[in-house]
Formats: sequence, structure tokens, C-alpha cells
Amino acid sequence: MDIYSPDNGGYSSDSRRYRGFDVRSDVHQCQLRPARPVHLRLGKADTVSITNIEGRCSVWLLPFDESGSCKARSLGLPATAAMQRPDCNLPDDISGWFVANGGHPEDIKGYLVFDSEGEAGEQFILQCGATIDLWLVINEVPENILNGGAGGQLLVEVKPADTTHKILPDPIGTVRDEFTISRSTAKAYELKAGEYVQIIDVEGRQCSDFMAMRHGMLDQGLERYIDSAVTRSMVGGAYPGPGLYDKFFDQDMKPLIRVARDTVGRHDTFALACTARGYEERGFFGHINCSDNISSEYKPYG
Repeated sequence: MDIYSPDNGGYSSDSRRYRGFDVRSDVHQCQLRPARPVHLRLGKADTVSITNIEGRCSVWLLPFDESGSCKARSLGLPATAAMQRPDCNLPDDISGWFVANGGHPEDIKGYLVFDSEGEAGEQFILQCGATIDLWLVINEVPENILNGGAGGQLLVEVKPADTTHKILPDPIGTVRDEFTISRSTAKAYELKAGEYVQIIDVEGRQCSDFMAMRHGMLDQGLERYIDSAVTRSMVGGAYPGPGLYDKFFDQDMKPLIRVARDTVGRHDTFALACTARGYEERGFFGHINCSDNISSEYKPYG
């Protein structure tokens, strides 16, 4: 019996693809809303398309080149294009990022796209003239945002010139260690109190099992690990998220780890990790499975 097909039954791709799913696209999409800026890291010749979905909305494009300067040619625009200081209060995300990278908020200049009288469906398309960090923010006064009167929604699409390049988020701190988990494998590592672990789905449509055990209890011969039932009871929901209910708990109802950032929002805390027994029931004897992989990695810790 052929139980493994490297191209998933004829659906060949650089990574996994499943029947019934849309064909993978190289175009990356995101939505831009009031008071929620979008940060894009773009390469030379990447194409950016901005669609004004609802109309009557303008947006600031704030490009920063590798020298930290705001220049029109970074956006692929003529050097004579009007770059000006935004007349709206920039969110802390933007000014904070600029300061952290050695700039001064008062030096930020941008390019204003669309206007308050524009119609729905208008598009603005540009091609980057250099490697840049591009921030996009809807041009809205704080009063309208606070009283709920802010409107507007835009669709941002990025077509990378180099489709082999992975667009990954910035590290959330100083990197002590970094590694890639190959498919059908596992890896165990130690974390000290106060350290972060950042898990990135580098290709999309991937999933993984994650488990954490309390090191001090293992030294005492006791296994205290993430308990899904206890966690659901303590946070009052299926899974924790950044904010007030951000902890994963062990069997002693003690917090083990907390969620600092979650751009996925879709997890499972009910089903088991796949097991050898589960595959055997389906006729796949000796199949690689997450439970055995994790157990094998935990062996050195007792």
C-alpha cells in the first residue's frame, strides 16, 4: 500500500497542498482599517495594489528605505512626487518603530493616496524602486476614531518579484537560538523564565503540535505540562490570547506560559496529537506521528 505521496496525490507544490483548498497564490493580501496601520517589508520590483473598497477614504503611504529616509523613489515614484508630513496623528506603532530604528517622528514624510470624495473600487498600483519598509495608515482624525465615526476599508495586495523569498515577521527580542522544524519531526528546547519563543508558519497552511513542561517539576520526577481542560476552565474560552486571559496552565492550575502575540487566532485545544494507534485504526501501520516524535524528544529530560 502506498501510504505516502510526495506530491499529495498529484497536487505538487513547494509545500503541502490539499484537495478542496484554493490554489496557492503568490499574492499576499491584508485589509487596512482606521487606526490599524499595516507594515510591509518589500523588495525591489515588488508590486503593491491598494483598492479603496468603500470609497471616500484617503491613506498615507510612509516608505522608509535602508538608510531610514523617506523618499518618493523608494516607492517607484518620480523624485518630484509630493512627499509631505502627514497631517493626522500617526499611531504609536509607526512612530515607535521609526524611533526604534534611529529616526525622529517629525522627519516622517509620506504620500497621500485617494481623497475623501473618491468612489468605491478605486485602485492605486505601484512598484517598489528599492528594498523598503512601507507603512500604510488611513488618514483619519482621532476624534472620528474615538466616537466611532471613522469609516473606510482598503484591500492591500502585494505581488513579490522574488516568489522564493519568505516574508517573515521581525524577532520580538534578541535571538538566542533559531531553527527550522522539518515536516514529520519534532524538537525540544529549554526556556528560562522571561524568555520568548516565536513560532512562525513560514509557508502557510502548516500546523504543528506544541507542548511545554515545567522543568523544575521534572527534576522532582513529576510531569506538569499544558493542560487543555484546566486552561479552558481558567480562561473561560477554548484557547488563550494576548490580553487579560493570556495564560496556559498546568495540572496544578499554575500558569506555565503566556501568549504575547497571536496573528493566527485559530487553534485546537480539544483533539489529541496524532498517535500510532490512531493511524493503525485507519490502516497505516508504522506511520510517523506527533505523539511519538514529541515523546522521543522529551526522553533526555526524563
